[in-house]
Amino acid sequence: VPSIVHASELRGSAAAVQPWQSLAAQQTIEVDPAAHVVDEYPGYPLGPLRPGPFYFETRQDHFDPLNTKTWPQAYYVNDEFWVPGGGAPVFLCVGGEGPPLDHTALFKSVHCNNAAEWVPEVGALFFVLEHRYYGCHNKTACPVSQLDTPEDFRYLSSDQALEDLATFHDFASRKYGLTKHNKWITFGGSYPGMMAGWARVKYPNLFSIAVVSSAPVKAQLNMRGYNDLVARAYGLKASMGQDGLKVQACRHTIAVGHAQIGELLETSDGRAKLEEMFELAKGQLDTAKGRRDFAGNGVVDFPAQSNDPLAGLDWNIDFICSFMMDYSSEPLAGLAKLRHGRMRSVPSNISAPRRVSGIKADTWAWQACTEFGFFQTCEVGSNCMFTQGLVTVETMFEDMCKPFNITDMSNLKRAIERVNQRGSDRTAVSRMLYVNGEVDPWTALAVEQLTSEQRALGNEVFLVRGASHHYWTHPNVMQDVKKRIRAVVSKWLDEIGAPLPSTVELSS
Repeated sequence: VPSIVHASELRGSAAAVQPWQSLAAQQTIEVDPAAHVVDEYPGYPLGPLRPGPFYFETRQDHFDPLNTKTWPQAYYVNDEFWVPGGGAPVFLCVGGEGPPLDHTALFKSVHCNNAAEWVPEVGALFFVLEHRYYGCHNKTACPVSQLDTPEDFRYLSSDQALEDLATFHDFASRKYGLTKHNKWITFGGSYPGMMAGWARVKYPNLFSIAVVSSAPVKAQLNMRGYNDLVARAYGLKASMGQDGLKVQACRHTIAVGHAQIGELLETSDGRAKLEEMFELAKGQLDTAKGRRDFAGNGVVDFPAQSNDPLAGLDWNIDFICSFMMDYSSEPLAGLAKLRHGRMRSVPSNISAPRRVSGIKADTWAWQACTEFGFFQTCEVGSNCMFTQGLVTVETMFEDMCKPFNITDMSNLKRAIERVNQRGSDRTAVSRMLYVNGEVDPWTALAVEQLTSEQRALGNEVFLVRGASHHYWTHPNVMQDVKKRIRAVVSKWLDEIGAPLPSTVELSS
């Protein structure tokens, strides 16, 4: 059974305090993910009766009064447990980056299943709203009819998407006869979590509560902290189930091996040795890009953001560290063996972003290059455990932004400043719940510590021990964490005069 460790209880124990914990504002949820998995939550149907998608009209450009064009944006709804005219809450799962959604997002969502699993119990009206550009079901259900040039992406921004959320609120309120007694709660993980929080900050009169999971709400050009926290994840006892010395040795072994690679990359003989040792094509390491692709982000995938604690001996932190412990005296050989095993087990035909008339239709890259940055560097002198100095702000900017003909980094810097003026990391808005994972590198830009004003308003921050990127929002896992989130939301609904029913009769 997980325990909720309050900051005041931790202060007295120096051994329990970790430098990344914001003790004045944060609660730590101790949980064993493997012990809290259910095959199916009771009473929930295989799927809604009306799968959708459904559509509502929203503006192509919310900020240009001369542009009157609209487009049909997709949404999904589960109203199976909702009673019209009642005071049940409205759960809004905010869509984000990724492929087009389908109706399974209503009961099998990686971003909002903490909400989906709660719907039958409280009789909530549950919506899933697709994000503009990330779910163009066809050419008409999209802000633009084509993605041939960088100019076609100009209506893709978090500002436009926030206005879409407000427009949808108005539409759904009219369509479903909602009143002020139906309190809206936004849910989301990662970028959708950012949007869920920003929606509450910008429109507190529309959205009463926000559950913000693993959300880097502060934009940053050089996200050096990302790979620093990846390295930290490989040195956390809590994420490993091993003794502390072995865990520290795991991170050290990986870092030493990549440092040795960096030294070998400096000479032609060294590069030839690496190509033979890692079974690379001859000459692959002769270019800066080849060297960067090989070792800049690790010679193999080292999951932290995507770490699955239930993967067993498949591919997670536990498995990698257990493997690398056998090569602590020869780190380079260990990395080569690790890569060989992984390359043989992973299909080589992993799909790349689709190309549209010569440019990559990578919508997230557009947002990174025009408003967020989030360039995950591995700089010399950082705590990054990969080969340092290969992945820099400059190389990431060119790789990601050049396809969109974006060449001036100063524009991005100004855009990042504008995004951060939203201030959801410091704005004094009540009923904001921030939930972060201990081994999630995105925690570097998430809310870990509240301001005194935010604390006075009753906002809360949780750190989930051993959890990766919004792992608790996935289906059928971490039930105790989900219950803790529900308890906070229920308390807030009581405080604003919208208490949840104690029980809801489920349809057969």
